Amino acid sequence: MSSKVIIIKDKPTHPAVAGVDIPLQYSEYIKEMIISSEEISKRLKQVAEDIHRDYKGKDIYMLCILKGAEKTFSEIISNLNNINTKSRKCVGITLGYIRISSYINTLSTDDIQINPRGFENMTDKNVLIVEDIIDTGKTMTALIDAINKLKPKSVKVVSLLIKEMKNNFHPNYIGFSIPEKFVIGYGLDYNERFRELPNICVLNKKGIEKFKQ
Repeated sequence: MSSKVIIIKDKPTHPAVAGVDIPLQYSEYIKEMIISSEEISKRLKQVAEDIHRDYKGKDIYMLCILKGAEKTFSEIISNLNNINTKSRKCVGITLGYIRISSYINTLSTDDIQINPRGFENMTDKNVLIVEDIIDTGKTMTALIDAINKLKPKSVKVVSLLIKEMKNNFHPNYIGFSIPEKFVIGYGLDYNERFRELPNICVLNKKGIEKFKQ
């Protein structure tokens, strides 16, 4: 059984300190920090333990959803490698990457674009999709439908974040359940900005207007 999902309440949980938690160049655009880098690191270790328990002695094809999931993807792989060094039954890992887009500014749309590159060699494999955030679940459902046409052995999903209130898709492994807020950091962006933030933060109205496309 997977470890319990951490639920982030709809209220500020951390003060965002300019120059410490938030780079000074971004501090005026951040409303609040809701998940610290330390909390992310601790939670992804637990997620990796869950994955190892379920797949030990088997091979998995880990599919990273670019660009947002890269940090989560790398962290989970690093944790799995550490667990493998201490386990008699390792998880064999091969890596794949794919691009999907469905956002315009802060809005998730029904226009889901899947780059077909990265769909190679999934037949009869245990596919583990790694995502940064699942909002409505429409994008992930479309991706799984496309992968299932290749006849994999299994398909599971790990997502760092989910928005529980509006989400009709429930991943197999979840880091945090968050309120209905537009979040950035730890790989998540707003029009390619803010990915490098080490924490999960909420963008304020000034930031949304400043970097709108």
